[in-house]
Amino acid sequence: MSVMKEIAFIAHFSKVSTQALPVTTLYVLSVMYKLYMPRKWNPQEQQKTASIFHLLVSIVVLLLHFVVFTFITFRVMKF
Repeated sequence: MSVMKEIAFIAHFSKVSTQALPVTTLYVLSVMYKLYMPRKWNPQEQQKTASIFHLLVSIVVLLLHFVVFTFITFRVMKF
């Protein structure tokens, strides 16, 4: 019975995470865009800000994927 509950939980969590991950990613991207992209800039600042922005976005996306996949992996390996 506990194995069935685990499988149901994993299926539900993976379904929820696959639905929520794009929304969360878009929300984080929009917040970071508003924070790190100034309204007016010169080309040197634009290049520096864009590289910082891309670095932060890649870090956030990697962390989100790492957390989700590690959680699912540990739930699967538990039984």
